[in-house]
Amino acid sequence: MATLRRPSLFVLCFWMSAASFADEVSCERQKYDPEFPATLVNEYQIIGRMPGSRAVYEGTLELQKGKAAYTLKRTVAGSTMTGEAWIEACGSDKFKMLNSKYTQGKKPMEGQCFMESNLENGMLLSCYTDFVGEQNEPYGLESLFPSN
Repeated sequence: MATLRRPSLFVLCFWMSAASFADEVSCERQKYDPEFPATLVNEYQIIGRMPGSRAVYEGTLELQKGKAAYTLKRTVAGSTMTGEAWIEACGSDKFKMLNSKYTQGKKPMEGQCFMESNLENGMLLSCYTDFVGEQNEPYGLESLFPSN
């Protein structure tokens, strides 16, 4: 019986250390380079789900070059929001993520997006969103597709 407990304890410890490592992935904001990645500046269609609810929405997003970061203009349900976006390198592999902050009504929101280039040299973005300082369940989700 003792031999069965040791492997179980080992598996439990390994699982707990892997879970804690996943929570500790660090990201570092990268120096702004408006030319990298080349296909990021674009107009996008948004399909998303609001944080803390099951409400879905669609809209548009314009991502433009700014002076110190990318600028964004989001339009959802006739309401336009502005904000900024920047690239961060995350984890030991330094994979690139697009992070953003903007205001939804009177509440600031933030997003973290995985970037993937498609076959037409456009950028596809899959994002987690939430209100700043909150941890809603379920968290918000967005998919952004180039519209041109």
